[in-house]
Amino acid sequence: MSMDRIIYTLGALGAVLLAVDFVYHRHAYTAIEGIPGFYAIAGLLLPAILLLGGVILKFLFGRSEDYHGIRDVAAEAFPADQVENGEKK
Repeated sequence: MSMDRIIYTLGALGAVLLAVDFVYHRHAYTAIEGIPGFYAIAGLLLPAILLLGGVILKFLFGRSEDYHGIRDVAAEAFPADQVENGEKK
């Protein structure tokens, strides 16, 4: 099954479920739940808001790739005879 077919199938299923949401009467506990398409809109917007929040937090608190610099273990020089290269002795 190709990826395009999967995407189109899921899109069609989502469209059908959204259309059913306008016809089917739900017993909502709050007023906002009664809005047709509320869960579809929330399902699209809330992950996008979380992703945007992660980008903002990375911008505010993120460190550069060379933050550890010279103190990093990967920056140490190792003697060539002591480095394992995957071969069995």
